[in-house]
Amino acid sequence: MRAHLLAASIAAIIALSAVAAALPRSEVAYAEVLLYDGKKWVSRYYLVKGGVLTFRAVGARVAVVRLDTSSMMRPYAAFVDGRPYVPGRGAGMLWHSYTLVLDGGVHTVTVKFELSPPIYPFTGIFAPLPDKEAGGETKVRVPPLPGFGRAGARVTVIVPGPEELGRVIDKPFFVYNESVVTVVGKQFRAYQLIVPYANFTIKPPFIYASYTPLYYVESRRSVVVPPYKFRAAYANYPEPISVEGGGPNLVAANPPHVYFGMINASSASFETRMHRVNLLVSEAEACGGKRLSYKVILPPGGKQVDTHVFDLAENTSITVRFYYGSVAVLDYVIDTPPPSLIVNPPFYRLKLLVYDSRGHPLYRARYVLYNVGSPAASGQVVNGSAEICPLPEGFYTVAVYVADRLVGKRSFTLESDAEIPVVTETTTVKVRVVRLNAGGFLPSFNVTLSGGGLAYNATASGGVAEVSGVPYGKYNVTVSLLGAVLYRGQVEVTPANSEFTYALPVYRLHVKVLTALDQPVSGARVTVKGPVSVSGVTDEEGRVDLGYLPRGDYTVYVEGAGSVRVALRGDTYRVVKTDILFFAEGRPVRTWHAAAAAVVLLLALVYVASRRGRRGRVVEV
Repeated sequence: MRAHLLAASIAAIIALSAVAAALPRSEVAYAEVLLYDGKKWVSRYYLVKGGVLTFRAVGARVAVVRLDTSSMMRPYAAFVDGRPYVPGRGAGMLWHSYTLVLDGGVHTVTVKFELSPPIYPFTGIFAPLPDKEAGGETKVRVPPLPGFGRAGARVTVIVPGPEELGRVIDKPFFVYNESVVTVVGKQFRAYQLIVPYANFTIKPPFIYASYTPLYYVESRRSVVVPPYKFRAAYANYPEPISVEGGGPNLVAANPPHVYFGMINASSASFETRMHRVNLLVSEAEACGGKRLSYKVILPPGGKQVDTHVFDLAENTSITVRFYYGSVAVLDYVIDTPPPSLIVNPPFYRLKLLVYDSRGHPLYRARYVLYNVGSPAASGQVVNGSAEICPLPEGFYTVAVYVADRLVGKRSFTLESDAEIPVVTETTTVKVRVVRLNAGGFLPSFNVTLSGGGLAYNATASGGVAEVSGVPYGKYNVTVSLLGAVLYRGQVEVTPANSEFTYALPVYRLHVKVLTALDQPVSGARVTVKGPVSVSGVTDEEGRVDLGYLPRGDYTVYVEGAGSVRVALRGDTYRVVKTDILFFAEGRPVRTWHAAAAAVVLLLALVYVASRRGRRGRVVEV
């Protein structure tokens, strides 16, 4: 399905709902296939998907693929059973139609389409300039003619046989006349072609070739052609037509909806009837449970006959305007609508999954969703994903940015609820620290990457600090431990260079606290101060692991027992002996407690001894 989406985000639509130009637009095209079995015509409509239509022709002598001229598409290439189709008499491309002559068997026909500006369904074609002969490879350029459109060129070629015809013209063409000519006793094929392009090339092999620029004048139902030697009329209409003032229909089997013929008079007129369309729109709920509503907008000349019945004139493009809640969110344009049509609201839920090159989700990013160069939605990528809903079907391109740097882009067609992965030009940076002259990886530390307006922070776990979603480029890197900087430098992150290992002076400090009698002291708080500060409590063996510390000079404080100096130059095990003798009822008894108790005891003994001496000297009266 070809869909053109000129959209803004749903939030922007709500904010700008009064501005009609901000309304998203999605366009789909149907093609009518007319099949002729030699007795009658059968009409079928197919949805054109991705600019390609494939159908089976069973028993058909002629197949005509056409789109209404109000459509923005036209057929340009045809294949029968996988082989390129070379047109014969009455077949080929005429602007918004393509005619094929078949053999009545069973064939698979594929037709490709291209963008084309719309025209009126009736045109008069004329050649005001003289013929020019082609010599060798010739690039044909149809010059502009003020007041008229460029219809392409009329080409006459003589080739050895039908198989050479497809190689002579590098653009699609229509064969309106074919004959056999004899030159010096040898038979050749002569063709008169319409090449409906303003620029094309005539290439050998050909015996003779000439061309004449063609111009057209548009009309509603009657065409007036200036009185030049070559005058023709072309008509393409959704209902059967008849022509007055024109010659025989040169399109194979005279299909009732397409006409191309020469006119001898100055004008030709066409009798037409309205194209009736029975249009039903399914009710549906969009995101958040809100119901979608709609109204049908008809082209000029169209009218509503009944609730779901509409009559259309030469412009057949119907617009269904959808509303989400009370806000208009999409104009859904249907080109070449069939007589009976059911429209399902073309809204879907899109989930973007954004990864770096190593498959890790991006936690900080911004996305912009584009279609036909215009923004459709934008927002933040959170934890590697973003959800957009409701979003009209169509062909999208998503661009992912980190800061103002474009890091990823992907195009896709949205035809249903979808999850779209986007791999960006970012990577996961891994940093490890090896302990200098000690061996082993440092299990925990902090890393900061900064540069180009970006800044990332990560804490190592299991010896590795990871930062996901880092765009390629140069960064300042800082490695720190407990607030102290271990390393500052620069790195260049590339697809092949995103893991960095640094050998840094970080060492482990163990402290054991003993009593004055060399017994372990448990439950003692030990505090270390220096380049960093840490603390811990001793276990039953009097030991405390103070972890990894940067190289430097530290003071070890044991709660209530003084301090010692430690020069940390490698892994260190330090014993701190305190003045504690023992613990009594959970309280420490220190050496000075014992000294004080001894003095008190000594004084008590002296006192007792002095009292006894006095009692030995008794005086009688």
